[in-house]
Amino acid sequence: MKNRYYSILAAVMLSFGTMSASAQAFSSESLHVSAGFGIGGYLSYVSYGNFTNSPALFLAVEKGTNIELGPGTVGIGGFAAYKTAGYTYEYFGITDEAHWTNAVVGARGGWHLNTLANEKLDLYGALNLGLVFQSYKYTSSFYTETSTKSNFLYYSFSVGGKYFFTDAIGAFAELGWDIAYLKAGVAISL
Repeated sequence: MKNRYYSILAAVMLSFGTMSASAQAFSSESLHVSAGFGIGGYLSYVSYGNFTNSPALFLAVEKGTNIELGPGTVGIGGFAAYKTAGYTYEYFGITDEAHWTNAVVGARGGWHLNTLANEKLDLYGALNLGLVFQSYKYTSSFYTETSTKSNFLYYSFSVGGKYFFTDAIGAFAELGWDIAYLKAGVAISL
């Protein structure tokens, strides 16, 4: 059993490539665009009743810089995201409904590990800072209807990876405290 465990561990480690600074999926010349969907996360709401939560739509653009930080390259760019949530709750003949719509825009900074020999793989950590533009509407068969719009500071962090199937097209996945705990989609290198 131990030999099987070590064989699997060795195969996983080899799939990431050996350590070398010669090949990089992200460098100072890189420009990456990522677009996808996400589930769960920040700006999700918990409530009673029939609760719905849309998948988050996510778009990010990141450009490599000449800033080398340890074994990685710093990238800067921007992001935008969109997510909705709502619920319907019925009790004692009263129906309550609430709906949230969140649009988020802001700046994005990333640190991309550049010592992997696999030039198709980009492993990174990212920080986002921006603004949420939120609208909220509450209706009830008993209480007064309420509708508000608000803006507030948004921040998030995640770790992720991109794998490029060709020189320009790939896939990405991110995990973290963000508009979605898990995001995945298409990555394009321009």
